[in-house]
Amino acid sequence: MGPVCKEGTHPFLRDLPDGELHVLDTGHFALEYQLDVIGPLLLDSSIGRWPRFDADDRY
Repeated sequence: MGPVCKEGTHPFLRDLPDGELHVLDTGHFALEYQLDVIGPLLLDSSIGRWPRFDADDRY
């Protein structure tokens, strides 16, 4: 997928009605320039979605 303009992002919410949409003014190296914004969003979105593993857990 190539670049997506702000107006082109809203159909994603139609497909994922429980999703969150955060439109950021950034380029190809988004994490390098806006890690302070994107990092917390990624962490918040992942909390409770995957099982938590402790150091003592074995596979």
